[in-house]
Amino acid sequence: MSRIEPSLSDIDDADTYGNSLAAKPQHLSSTKLASVGRRYVGQVIDGLISVLLYLVCLKLASYVVNDTENASWIALFAAASYFLLSDGLPKGQSIAKRFLRITVIDKDSGAYCSYFQSFGRNILSPFIGWIDAIFILFQGKRRLGDRMANTIVIKNQD
Repeated sequence: MSRIEPSLSDIDDADTYGNSLAAKPQHLSSTKLASVGRRYVGQVIDGLISVLLYLVCLKLASYVVNDTENASWIALFAAASYFLLSDGLPKGQSIAKRFLRITVIDKDSGAYCSYFQSFGRNILSPFIGWIDAIFILFQGKRRLGDRMANTIVIKNQD
């Protein structure tokens, strides 16, 4: 039995404004969507990286500023910045996505995820995390954050 891979044809045929997406960029025609499992694992790994970054920055900042409260804020800013903006790193890949060989791209143009889009797709996660993640299971295979930022997550083609 062969495994069925979701493809770009699984994505809604109209964007949030009702515009037709029939004319997808040519280079996206053979692109496969990333599996739900890889996406969930990537989210967990990026969350763990954020926690690790917080702990490392907290330790370093406490030596530099010699004030626990300010060190906590510095560490929180560093961890939150990674979590919110990591999908805007080169080739639309956070550290976890690079490891898992998946990429975040703009749904319409196929361009790699920008920092602005990364912020938009990740801002809801701390507040409605699992509710947001459940949307991956529905038609279009896109969570709420992806819909807000107009992004999709694909398997790398190399």
